Amino acid sequence: MTGVQTCALPIYLTKPDKVISITDKINSLKYDNFISFLEEADAGDEYNFSPLTGATVIDSSGIETEDRWIHKGPFYYSVSRRFTLRVPESINSTWDDRAQKFVDMPISLIFGMYIDSSVLHMDIKVDNQAKNHRLRLNLSLENINCCDHVRGEHYCQGSISPEDFQPDYSNWKEPLNPARHFLNYNCFNAGEYSALVMSEDVSEYEVIGNNNVAYTLFRGVGDLSLDNLTTRKGGAGFIFKTPDAQCKGSHEFSFGFSFFKGETEPSTLFKTAERFLNPSIIFSGTDYPGVLPNEIDHPDMPRGFDIKKIERKQRIPEKGYLVKISDPQVLILALKPVSATGSYLLRVINYSETAVHTSISFMHPVKRIQSVNLNDESLGDIIPDDFLTIPSRRSEERRVGKECRSRWSPYH
Repeated sequence: MTGVQTCALPIYLTKPDKVISITDKINSLKYDNFISFLEEADAGDEYNFSPLTGATVIDSSGIETEDRWIHKGPFYYSVSRRFTLRVPESINSTWDDRAQKFVDMPISLIFGMYIDSSVLHMDIKVDNQAKNHRLRLNLSLENINCCDHVRGEHYCQGSISPEDFQPDYSNWKEPLNPARHFLNYNCFNAGEYSALVMSEDVSEYEVIGNNNVAYTLFRGVGDLSLDNLTTRKGGAGFIFKTPDAQCKGSHEFSFGFSFFKGETEPSTLFKTAERFLNPSIIFSGTDYPGVLPNEIDHPDMPRGFDIKKIERKQRIPEKGYLVKISDPQVLILALKPVSATGSYLLRVINYSETAVHTSISFMHPVKRIQSVNLNDESLGDIIPDDFLTIPSRRSEERRVGKECRSRWSPYH
């Protein structure tokens, strides 16, 4: 058996049954066959997935694998798994079954974890040479009823039930599309424990049964619009070929998984996802330690950016902070120089469900603090160390979510 174990979240790649299992040591739960891949025919177009009646779904569970260690600590552990799915090359000429010719679809996985982290990293690389098919990542969460409670950044923030997800569609001419959309992360809650899934590389998932969640990695199709699909009657746009939409070639995806106890605060979910999706940038400067560098050689920093000499005289202590916020639900999104004014911009967000009162203090003396909008236009002065009222982001998330639901038609 090959496995990665840390203090919080071990992953096991078992050889006898060739499955990927995971143990949530925070809640003392084990998820057998936690990760698998589902491949199936797609007779749809760029607007709609459309299955072939009677076509077999290919499951990666039980396929021969090649496993090996990459890092064995002491600070970082990682292990890889490689395997190949044999999939039909396309759909046959009569469009009623899959082709008899098969092609290889190599898939490689790298699981990694830092010793002091509870987030499991997973990188996926797929080489697709088939056409007219769909590949999904399937997560088995047998301890969680995924239909009952879902949280997701910018989409279904808060607890929802399947009845709340869509309006009454009993009079619709076409069946409801079971796919749901999310941005950055979503969290599945089961009262006593929660599972957080994070990714910027996918945006669609489907709850299968009660305990499985399938994330769409890609759909390979060759038409912008087709008529009379299984999932849609009638066309959806201009009818012409789009061969590049077959998504042939190499594709990479990154996921993060973490577990929590009970109903988790939205700010905790956001903070965990933000740290995974946007990790801190580490760079080396040209000056001695403890001084802000004059020039920063990093691809994310504008060329020739110069921090003023007067600001560089301020030493950064070995232990301390640049900015301190008293309420943990208020998170820092950005701290960046504004070269035109010689000042710094601090962007924060309140990710709780209510407005909070918090203090913001700074390591160095501050001459003047202003509140600004997203256009950096002044909204008035702020007294340093004064308590501020940070409005809730909750109502905005609901508004954005409704806009997304109205903009995303049930056909997409």
